Order: sequence, then structure tokens, then C-alpha cells
Amino acid sequence: MPVPAGFRVTAVFPDPYPDRIASRTSLEGPGGRLLHRFAGVPGEIGEGLRPVGDVALAGGGSARLLGRCRVWAAVWSVDGPCGERAVLGAGFRRRGFLAVLRRAGLLA
Repeated sequence: MPVPAGFRVTAVFPDPYPDRIASRTSLEGPGGRLLHRFAGVPGEIGEGLRPVGDVALAGGGSARLLGRCRVWAAVWSVDGPCGERAVLGAGFRRRGFLAVLRRAGLLA
């Protein structure tokens, strides 16, 4: 996912594993909104958030949408060694989170 308009990268954290180098990228946007992009990081991204449905990915397939109040996550898988993917957002209402992901080209 490209950096959404109005956001800037604040940190990139490589996470080495025996078969890959996973990464987490933190971004900050308008009004202090935060996004965290995950690629190849195993675990329960969005743990504790309630599942609310699926959203269509721009490249085909779907992501699970989890969230409540001002914290949202889209979680999906792709083929390859860094197949676990997710975007976690803080400071968004559901509609705003989905709009940013659509404008960034992640969602259909």
C-alpha cells in the first residue's frame, strides 16, 4: 500500500525471521491519525477488536475488517513469505479508515 495522501512515514521497523524480513511501517496523518502497515508479521493484528465483516481488496480477494470506536484494522493474506498483511488505524471512525485505504489504492 502506498503512503496515503496527507500521511508521512514516521518509522520503519524490519523484523527478521529465518525465511524472510517482515516489516512494520508507522505513518502519521492529519489530526494525529495513525496507520501501521504490517507485512509478514505473524500474530493477531487487531487482537481484542470485534470482527465487523469483510472488505474487497483492489487487487482481488478480501480483508477482514475489525474495529470499534476509533481503532480499526484490515487483515488479509497474500502468497509468498511475507503473506500476512494488515493495516491498523487509530484516530479514525470506520468510514474514515475505509476511505483512506480506498484512496491509497488498497481497497476496491
